[in-house]
Amino acid sequence: MNVRRHSEAAFETVIEEHLLAHGYIRVAPTAYDKARAIFPDEVLAFVRATQAKEWARLESLHGEQTGEQILERHSVLDLLARFVHLQIDEKRDDQGRKVRTEAMIFPRYHQLQAVRILTAAARDEGPGHNQLVEHSAGSGKSNTIGWLAHRLAALHDEHDPETGERFTVKRYESRKAPTGDSWSHGEVTLRPVNPDYPPIVISANDGERLAVVAELVEVLKPAAPAS
Repeated sequence: MNVRRHSEAAFETVIEEHLLAHGYIRVAPTAYDKARAIFPDEVLAFVRATQAKEWARLESLHGEQTGEQILERHSVLDLLARFVHLQIDEKRDDQGRKVRTEAMIFPRYHQLQAVRILTAAARDEGPGHNQLVEHSAGSGKSNTIGWLAHRLAALHDEHDPETGERFTVKRYESRKAPTGDSWSHGEVTLRPVNPDYPPIVISANDGERLAVVAELVEVLKPAAPAS
C-alpha cells in the first residue's frame, strides 16, 4: 500500500490539478495577504473586469489609492460585520403558492459614505445638530436609513458609558394630503422610539421654509433630570 497516495498532500494535489484543468488558474502563495485574508491583486482585477464603470467612478474620487481605499482592512471588516446581509422575502404567487426569494444586500458607495459620514458627525459633534440625507428615487435610501439607525442606536461614548442614551432612533410618520392627481406631505412627524423625548412635527404651515426632500436625522439632547 502506498501511504503517500492516501496522504492529505496527495489529496490536495488531485483537487488542484482538477481545478486547473477546468478553468481555474494558479496563484502564487506569496501573493496572499494574511492580515486581510485575501489575494488583493486578484480581488481588484475581478472588480475592474466585472464593474468597469463603477471602478472608473471610484478612481475619479480616489485616484491611484483606489485599491487601498477599497481593501483597507478595517473597511472590509466593517462591511462584512455591519453592512452585508442576506435579505429573505416570502410572497405568494397567482396560484397562492408561497415563493421564497433570497438576495445578498451589499452597500453601494454612496450608501456606505452616507452612513459613515453621518455616524462620524454624530460622534464628533455631539447632540443638538441636524443632518440631512438626500437620495434620488431608487438609490436605496431605505437600506441607508436602516444601516444608519443601527449605528446611531449603538453609538456610545465616554459621557454615558452605562446606558449610551445620547442618541435616539425615530420613526418616520407622514400624513398625506391630495393635490390634484397627486399628493403632498400634509404633516411629517419624527417620533422617537424612547418616549422620554418629544416628537418633531413638520407641518404644511411651515410653508416654503421647510420642504421634505429626504430623511432627516436629528440628534437630541438627553432629557433634563426631574427636579
